[in-house]
Amino acid sequence: MATQLFGMIAAIVFTVVYYRWAVDRPALNRLLVGGLVLCAFVTLYIVLGVAGVTNQNDDQVGTTLGYGALVTNLWMYASPLGTIRQVIKTKSAASLPINISIMLLFNTILWVTLSIVDNDGIIMSLNITGILLAVTQITVYMRYRPNKSIIVHEDVSNKQISVIISPTNGVAPVKSPAYHPLASPIEKTID
Repeated sequence: MATQLFGMIAAIVFTVVYYRWAVDRPALNRLLVGGLVLCAFVTLYIVLGVAGVTNQNDDQVGTTLGYGALVTNLWMYASPLGTIRQVIKTKSAASLPINISIMLLFNTILWVTLSIVDNDGIIMSLNITGILLAVTQITVYMRYRPNKSIIVHEDVSNKQISVIISPTNGVAPVKSPAYHPLASPIEKTID
């Protein structure tokens, strides 16, 4: 329970940070509303199932929920491959999130290890598939690895640079938490 609570709090914090810096807010709003609606439907199903409205016992509700989680998990494991067409077309894996792929590999290996200890074939098969997908993603990345750095040299010797400074009389400076102006030791100010 504590692990799930920590995960939910972390997900909320990550979502808030991502939302704060998101460029396309309308698309993100649609995605968040869709996620909330999905969570509401799943919660409603669980409540109705446990209350006996769906004519299922608790184990059957848990099994149905488990299969839904299995599909969602596979979808998550395969999600970095969503850019595979772009990778093959451009011959560059710059759009493939390699950090996620590596973490998915470690995550699925740990889940396979746990499923061996618990003798849980469903979790094992799901995560073996996750290992294969993560290895595929890493292999594609290694095959089409982007250049470490692209340095563009531009001749600026014959270019003209203009600097315009405009006076700001009567305009209050923007307060900054990192910058604090110091009083001039020469000029006496009257407060």
